[in-house]
Amino acid sequence: MRVSVLGAGPSGLYLAILLRKAGHELSVVERNAPDATFGWGVVFSEETLGALRDADYQTYLEITDSFARWTAIDIRYRGATIRSSGHTFSAIRRTHLLDILQRRCRELGVSLEFGREVSTVEPADLVVAADGANSTLRRNGKFGTSSTPQGCKYVWFGTDLVLDAFTFVFKETEHGLFQVHAYPFDEHTSTFIVEAPEPVWRSAGLDTMSEQDSLAFCERLLPEVSRTFAVSIQSLSIELRNAVCIVGGDTGPLHLAVALGTPAVAIFGPTDPARNGPYRMRERSTNVSPIDIVLRSPHAVTTYKRGGQAAPSILEIDVDTVFDAVCRQVGVRQ
Repeated sequence: MRVSVLGAGPSGLYLAILLRKAGHELSVVERNAPDATFGWGVVFSEETLGALRDADYQTYLEITDSFARWTAIDIRYRGATIRSSGHTFSAIRRTHLLDILQRRCRELGVSLEFGREVSTVEPADLVVAADGANSTLRRNGKFGTSSTPQGCKYVWFGTDLVLDAFTFVFKETEHGLFQVHAYPFDEHTSTFIVEAPEPVWRSAGLDTMSEQDSLAFCERLLPEVSRTFAVSIQSLSIELRNAVCIVGGDTGPLHLAVALGTPAVAIFGPTDPARNGPYRMRERSTNVSPIDIVLRSPHAVTTYKRGGQAAPSILEIDVDTVFDAVCRQVGVRQ
């Protein structure tokens, strides 16, 4: 059977994998680029993971190797937090999931075409409309269905605040009720969605605000997580300058701390400290002495390709090693 899938999101790609494994001829057409995505992370329940394991074990292994996992749901309302445990969820960065599924499709011989808008359907035994809520195929076809928007408005943030639970925040205001729906999806990042009914959204003036003004509104709305969205270089610099010691990876805040003279313990994985390491001079001369401690596994493989998961070599650096390094740095500072 010849199958044409319109849309290369996770659902379209995964269906293509399964149908190709069943022996069918598959082609997938996507209007956007391969790495374009609308959203931050994808969440799976334990039941879904079981279905993925049974359907295609190869992608299951690669997907689960990149997961953030948690077992709790937090509900924050009127200043109180209620935690419900025993719920196992896993999540993965959406762009990384797409990369895994695209590579599997190519391995199986699925034809993938990106950057082409489809206005008419090419002949096929089966055509699958997997091109999103604004589907061209479904919009132009007559399937006896209807769609009615319900009027809620939301903004979808990505944040470097790594949560440890599915987090729901309910915030009462003079305009009405706002809700937050947030969860982690890798070791560095969480999804953070702020939502409100349209009348509340308009009453708060969000319909006329710029993107930056909307961001500032959400910070004021949720002061307990205001660090989630943005922090200025000036504010970060003050925090880093006042710190006794900074522990971090090959990231901007670590290098800024070094520039400010704060002792640092740098944890390196795939990037090479000889190139990226936070070395600085004790005095202005030709002799450069490392006064920061750099931790890196001898098994680390140097690469500068970004990925959605922690390098295995970083996981070889244990907590005691980092703690001992911090103690040495604090002793130097004292």
